[in-house]
Amino acid sequence: MNDTQSRKLNAAVAAQSIMDDAANQTIWNGQAAVASKKAEMDGSVIKIGKIDDKINDTTGNADAKSIAKEKAAKTAYIIGQALVAFAEDNDDDVLLGEIDFPFSELRNKKDQTVIDRWQLIHDRANANAPALDTGGYGVNPPMIAQFQLAIDDFKNKKGKPKAAKANTKALNEELKDEFKELDKITDSLQTRLVQFAEANGEFYHTVINAFAIDDIGVRHNAIRLVYVDAVTGVRLRGVNAKLVEKALEKFSSKRGVSTFTQQETPEGNYTVDSSLPGYTNVRSANIGVQAGKVIKMVVQMVKQ
Repeated sequence: MNDTQSRKLNAAVAAQSIMDDAANQTIWNGQAAVASKKAEMDGSVIKIGKIDDKINDTTGNADAKSIAKEKAAKTAYIIGQALVAFAEDNDDDVLLGEIDFPFSELRNKKDQTVIDRWQLIHDRANANAPALDTGGYGVNPPMIAQFQLAIDDFKNKKGKPKAAKANTKALNEELKDEFKELDKITDSLQTRLVQFAEANGEFYHTVINAFAIDDIGVRHNAIRLVYVDAVTGVRLRGVNAKLVEKALEKFSSKRGVSTFTQQETPEGNYTVDSSLPGYTNVRSANIGVQAGKVIKMVVQMVKQ
C-alpha cells in the first residue's frame, strides 16, 4: 500500500470512527441513504485490509489473520485517539508523541510492528484508565482488557513463515481498483451527509474535517484552542472556531478543544473567530504559526 492509498484509508477510518460513536449513531442511522453508503464504506475498508494482507502474507492463513488484525487495529485506533485527546487536554506532549498513529500505521505494517504499537497503546491506556473513564473519553477498564485479548488473539494466529504464494501483481491491481471504489463511496457519503449541516452542524463538520485532515497525512497540530467559560472556568463544547484566512471551521470537543494542523496552517499569521450561542464572539488575532511548534491558547468566552 503506497502513501496515497494509506492517506485515503486513514480518511475513511477517521470518519467511520466518528459515525460509529454511540452518541452520533442516532443522528444518521435512521436515514437509509446515509446508512447504506456508510455500510458500503465499512465493507470497502475491510476488503482493502484483506487484499493488503494477502499481498504481504507469508503464513498461508491470511484470511484468519485478517479478521484478528482488523479487530485489534480498529480497537487500537479508537483507544489511541482517545489517548490523543487526553494527552492534548493535559498538555502531555510525550504521551501524544508516543501514541498518535493514523489507522494505516496500526493496520498495514509488519505483524511485529503493529503488535508493538498496539501493546504500547494498551499499556498507556491501562496506566491512565481511571482518568480516561471518568473524563468521558469513551474508554474504560473492560474495553482495555478486551483490547489485550484481541492483541493476544492475533499473536496466536501469526503462524510460522513459509514461502509466499500470492500473485502480487494481480493483487496490487485489485487493491488499486478497490481504492477507486472507496473514492466513489466516500464522495457519495459526504454528499449525503450535507443534510445534517444545519440541524447537526457539529457532527457534520467533525466528520467532514476528519476526511480532510487524515486525507493529507498524519496530523501535527499547529494551533490548539481550549474554550472555557470566563466566570466558571468550565470547558465549553460546540464552540465554532473559524480560521479566517482559510475559511475553515471546526467545533470544540467535549473537552472544549479545537485544533488546526500544520497542514491546514502553514507558517504565517492567522486569525480565529470564536462563537457560541449565548456568548459574546471572540476574535483571536496575530496567531503566529511556526513549523514544528504548537501554539496553545485558552479562550475565555463571556456570557451575553
